[in-house]
Amino acid sequence: MRQYEMTLVAISEKRVKISAESAETAAKMVEKIYSETNILDFSNRDVTDVSFLAKAIDIET
Repeated sequence: MRQYEMTLVAISEKRVKISAESAETAAKMVEKIYSETNILDFSNRDVTDVSFLAKAIDIET
């Protein structure tokens, strides 16, 4: 029997509204909030797509 290394790739999406002077400022604000707090943490509800990739692993005997 072969062994396989599996990679799961999940795409998450979250939409938030933020008031700012420009789109660039808004993006920087959201990035800071995301990296410095848990307010924008992703949950299972935020997952929009999952893919599964398999790679065979050779086993030395």
